[in-house]
Parts: sequence; C-alpha cells; structure tokens
Amino acid sequence: MTTPTLRHALLALAILLAACGTSGSGGDTDRPPGAPTLTLTPTAIKTFLFTWPASDDASDYRLLEDASGEGDLQPIATVSGSATSYHHEVSLPGRINARYQLQACNQHGCTASDIVPVAGTLTEAIGYVKASNARADARFGWSVALAADGATLAVGAPFESSSASGIGGDQNDSSADLSGAAYLY
Repeated sequence: MTTPTLRHALLALAILLAACGTSGSGGDTDRPPGAPTLTLTPTAIKTFLFTWPASDDASDYRLLEDASGEGDLQPIATVSGSATSYHHEVSLPGRINARYQLQACNQHGCTASDIVPVAGTLTEAIGYVKASNARADARFGWSVALAADGATLAVGAPFESSSASGIGGDQNDSSADLSGAAYLY
C-alpha cells in the first residue's frame, strides 16, 4: 500500500515524463520518427498517388524520386507532418522505371521508407487524349495508329478546319475549311 505522498510523487513523475515526450504515447520525442510505409497508386490523369499512414512524431515528409530507375533519389516534394498523401503529376513514358522513397522527418532527423518502384501496368494513369482545339465536327479519332513500340499514338481529325501548321500554330484560326489534322502523342 502506498502513502498519499508517494502517490502524489508518482503522479508528478508521470506528468513530468509525459511533458518530456518520453511516455511512449507519441508526440515530440528525442529521436527521428519511425520509417513510413509508402504506397504508390497510378491514377488518372498522368498522376501517381502516394499514401502513407500518419506518424505522430513527423513534422514533415519528404518524397524522393529516381525517374529513370538508374540514378540517385532526388527530393521532389515536402509536405506537412499532418499529410498522409501526395499527388504527383508525371510524364508516364519517363517514369516507367521510376523509384520512390518517403522520409518522415522531425528535428532529430529523418527515417526513410523502403524504396517503391513503379510496377505493373500504368493503364490507370493514362486517362484520355483529346484534340488541343476540340470541335465536335472535326471528327477527332476518325483514324488512329499506334507505333509498334507503343510510344507514339497518331490520331486523325479529317474535318478539322484550323490553318495551323507544324507545332504550336494558331489553332483558333479556322480559315482552312476541312483541311484536316493529325495529332501525335
């Protein structure tokens, strides 16, 4: 049986330890946060959705990328410690072999997740293609062709009326009635 004075001393010690962050209940500690678990999900349109469970000890998260899969990981985003997701818009052909890592950080340092490679199909991230000056009567998609390596898509619009030629022409000038166009993706 404890005396009232001993109980008060134990209670005071517990409060002091909780205020110092050593009670094991999260909050500010004297060490870096635990390693986060990073998940990558391709989503439309040309976006990778990164998610992870929250860490009470992280003040911020840093997302690193190796776009080629053959180099060093470089920082691409820093988000607050309360965040549990990040949307990263990407050029899909340039990310087929990409690798990602998330660091959970606080004033005592950072702890990295396992490296997460882009794997499987990227179909979910493709979305759709459309003409840069979409008009219903242009018949965009009348004909399509895909290169054998799958890297280039050509789409015909035989009734397009833009006078634009080459890349970056004035597509709002519709003075070339039914001249047609080809779009390359």
